[in-house]
Amino acid sequence: MSGRKLAVVDGILRRLTDDAPQVIVKLLPEVVTQAQISPRTIIDHSNAGASKTGWEALWKYMARTDIVMDCHCLVDMTGLIVQCLPFHVRADCNFKANTFAISFETQDNGSPSLPYTPWTPEQFEALAQAHAALCDAYDIRIVQPSAWDASGIGHHSLYPEWSSYAGKTCPGAARIAQMPALRARVATLLAPPASVTLETPIPPSPGVMTEDDVMLAIYQPSGNWWPAGYDPAWFVVFSSGAVRRAVTADVKLAQSKGLSTEMVDSPDHYKELLRASGSTYPSI
Repeated sequence: MSGRKLAVVDGILRRLTDDAPQVIVKLLPEVVTQAQISPRTIIDHSNAGASKTGWEALWKYMARTDIVMDCHCLVDMTGLIVQCLPFHVRADCNFKANTFAISFETQDNGSPSLPYTPWTPEQFEALAQAHAALCDAYDIRIVQPSAWDASGIGHHSLYPEWSSYAGKTCPGAARIAQMPALRARVATLLAPPASVTLETPIPPSPGVMTEDDVMLAIYQPSGNWWPAGYDPAWFVVFSSGAVRRAVTADVKLAQSKGLSTEMVDSPDHYKELLRASGSTYPSI
């Protein structure tokens, strides 16, 4: 199971181990009126209220008959997951993606703090465990979605089609910067027992690696959106969540081990990897 602690059974999260993230199933009244969906995308949000809001208050808000907004799961800063709708039932907080997206609302310290408040370690791991269960259950790709209607794991403000509000920054810069590491953690949880290990690990910046760290993915620039004369970087993601610019040895090792190469297919995706790696490579 490669560290898996949650599973999806009949659209509901179930704990596999005693040390799994805590899960409360408290379904909204909309469960009997909303349409069914075939999930292919996970979208992560932040609550973004005026101040820190507990899950009970947010659940009651979504349950009001005058509010047309709901999500599949709430995740508080302790790592507690509250499931509000089965994953095969539509939730209305992803605009045009409501017909295929699974949504996670994560607790924060209030909207003003979003630019510099990352997910807590407990929140991050709860998200990773839940996302891994969903990717396994619904065959969701462990990549940043290449388009607004593509499969993958993304953040709410990634595409304008995911929000009816212009200028949306959800879930905030600090959490958006964690997305590559979150996808890497999901990949680790779903990886088969036989993994590709680095023969000569090179310390990334930032991040801490060990001799047992596992190379999970190589990201290759693609598409025709690069400025003329720009020489984009490749990146490598490790099981610790570390991200750094790839060197030639990384690429050769990945190729020799048959590791899949993912595409960097948009300026935002490239900038996200730059931030995660702490690279001084020129931004576009």
